[in-house]
Amino acid sequence: MATRPAAGLPKLSRRSWILIGVGVALLIVLISGSPLLSAYVRWLWFGEVGYRQVFDTITLTRITLFFSVGAVVGGALAASLIVAFRTRPVFVPVTASDDPLARYRATIARRLKLFGIGLPVVVGLICG
Repeated sequence: MATRPAAGLPKLSRRSWILIGVGVALLIVLISGSPLLSAYVRWLWFGEVGYRQVFDTITLTRITLFFSVGAVVGGALAASLIVAFRTRPVFVPVTASDDPLARYRATIARRLKLFGIGLPVVVGLICG
């Protein structure tokens, strides 16, 4: 019968980190390539018909809305996480087998900054 490792997550090798970095970079290129090419073509077209200032205004408005909505949603999520964390009940189970969520609580407690800052930033970017 297989058992779980004693503590923590396994460490990744240097090769694994390189492969993860290459994969993330490739994913970013694939996701952002088409919108960037489309924006460049639209920029050329607006310049050809003499309305490049209109394109600049549209692009600036979209960028401003993206960051504004992302900041509002991320800020609201961060505020709700702070309130939820500060008003949580201090509950310590007698044994770990009594509480099925003990492992998740321990993980969040160890990585509080990651969940407190990273989660609102990611959700803000997605909503923006």
